[in-house]
Amino acid sequence: MSPLGRSSSGAPGSAPGLLGLLFAPALTALGALLAPRLDVSEGMAAALTFGGGAASALVALAVAARAEVAPRATAALAAGGLALIGATFLIAPRPVIAVVLVNLGLVSVAHVAGGAIGRRVDHPGHLLPAFAVAAAADLASVLHPSGPSHAIASSARALSLLAIGFPVPGTGAVAPALGVGDLIFLALLFGVAARHGLSLIRAALAAAVGLAVAGLLAAYFEAAVPALVPLAAAVVVGIPEARRLRPEDRRTTVLAVGIAVAVVVGVLLSPR
Repeated sequence: MSPLGRSSSGAPGSAPGLLGLLFAPALTALGALLAPRLDVSEGMAAALTFGGGAASALVALAVAARAEVAPRATAALAAGGLALIGATFLIAPRPVIAVVLVNLGLVSVAHVAGGAIGRRVDHPGHLLPAFAVAAAADLASVLHPSGPSHAIASSARALSLLAIGFPVPGTGAVAPALGVGDLIFLALLFGVAARHGLSLIRAALAAAVGLAVAGLLAAYFEAAVPALVPLAAAVVVGIPEARRLRPEDRRTTVLAVGIAVAVVVGVLLSPR
């Protein structure tokens, strides 16, 4: 069975699945080797950069989703991920090595945090309120001048530590693609899919569509966009189980969506 296939029992796979996390740094390193040799248009360079960064995170987290390890090993993985991110302070003059380490660290931390939450979700329908609230929070955080995401997007140093980066074709530079919040919710999605026996391929394809829309919007507006908004929409549309609510969950979902809408309206109407 493919590591991205359906699990008949929803049970997690063995710890070797964590090797899937190495896909992120491996693809990043390959991109660093090829990028200087590519002569493409500015638009194509932007698309390849975002696509490469998104694909490296998406595949790594999807493959690793079926691996559930002991709490002590999980803590070690999280600590190792944070250590890799921190290590970049020592090798700042070498941006390619730094981004390889950061990407591995970020997907490791995201797998631990998001995957742990996802594997504890009782029903796939809980994805609907969770993603509605997360999308609203992401939108508010990006659009409002005092939002954390807005502050991070305005700081090159913060982006280099808190966002998946990927080499820019035709240059030796690296550009950010997905923030750590996006990675955590991807891991949460795959954690839910792994626990409840949903197709990880379908979940990955739905997420890929959402991220592609986010990339197109970012290229069109030439600015950071709240990626969780199109990602949430694609997940809810593409995964039927995500919108199949149990009767006892409907009131909570309506309340959560209502709060999410109120937050967005409040941010859009607030003075800048």
